[in-house]
Amino acid sequence: MKLFLIAIIFFMASSNVLAQNDDASWGKDFTITFSFTGSMDGSQTKLTFTYDSMIYTRNSGMTAPKTDLHTMTASDRTMIIKKMKALKIKEVTSESNMAPVNDGWSEMLCYGSHCIQGGTSAKMTEKNKQIFSEACEFLQTFANGKSKSK
Repeated sequence: MKLFLIAIIFFMASSNVLAQNDDASWGKDFTITFSFTGSMDGSQTKLTFTYDSMIYTRNSGMTAPKTDLHTMTASDRTMIIKKMKALKIKEVTSESNMAPVNDGWSEMLCYGSHCIQGGTSAKMTEKNKQIFSEACEFLQTFANGKSKSK
């Protein structure tokens, strides 16, 4: 019985530590990604934020893609996590519409394992649209500010 109680206490403590790591800090295995795709013009934007790097790729569809790399610092990670928490990005949800869209665009934001679909065929509340838009804009503005080819 003692062993059983110790096992349960250990399990609860370790689960709590894992949950806190995702919310309180940027662990080495945590990633934030953003992608934008325009259907008619072929434009694409891809952002990947890891613990130690940011990769920012832009393709207008008319010119060669541009990729910028940035080394993430502790203050970069803190700023991004703070903004995403303030926006409560983990509470934003969306539904994908299965109907075909001829002239649309799509966006995807993944905050760790929580992914949100945006764009022409996505459905979300007005509040969620506003938060999603603000989060995507923040990440792109951050990336533009850190970009080497300004």
